[in-house]
Order: sequence, then structure tokens, then C-alpha cells
Amino acid sequence: MEMSSMQFSQLPNIKDVSPLSDGDNMLMSELADVLRKHDAIDRFGITLMHSHFLVTDDEMLLETCDIEGRTLMIRPVPKSDLDGLDYVTTSWHLGSGKPQMACVCVMFGNDHQHHSRG
Repeated sequence: MEMSSMQFSQLPNIKDVSPLSDGDNMLMSELADVLRKHDAIDRFGITLMHSHFLVTDDEMLLETCDIEGRTLMIRPVPKSDLDGLDYVTTSWHLGSGKPQMACVCVMFGNDHQHHSRG
């Protein structure tokens, strides 16, 4: 998949997003049925799409973790920082009808711990 990200500016701000409610139960059940049908129930989940701040077109959200510190961080980085790195797309937005990258996790061998380039 090419390095094109979704337009985060089109997402509602977190303060304007309704949390999961009983009215969403049928939707969640149907989504689970589709995932089971495609043997992907343990591969994909659901995220409440929202924005906290502007992520520009030349940025990508980067997921990093510190296993020892038991922290997970998602932050915007310039797309150019990912050039030459091995990464796995971990989140997609489906609003356009086709998956648009929303977040990536950089791999370092068989690990994905926090790493800073420099």
C-alpha cells in the first residue's frame, strides 16, 4: 500500500464523538459476523474514529511502544521519517470506500519497540 494517509481533518473532534451505546449493538454484531465469515475475527477490531489535533498531509501517525515501561504512544511524524523503515499499517479509515492508512507501527527485526532515528 502506498504511503497515502487519510484526511484526519475530516474526522470529528473527540469532544464531538458519541461513545458506544446500546444502539450500536446490532452494528457491532453484524461487523463481527462479517469478520467471522472471512476468518478475521482475531485479526481486526473496531476503533472509534476521531481527532484530537490536526495531522497534516505530509504526516503519518506512528505507533511505538516501550515494552519494559508498558507504554504505547501514537504520535504524528513526517512521512519522510518512515522512508526505508519496515512498518506495518495498523489502522485504516474506510470512509472513502477503500482503506486509507491511518497509523503505522515500525518494525525492528521481530520487535516493534520504541526507536528514535537520529
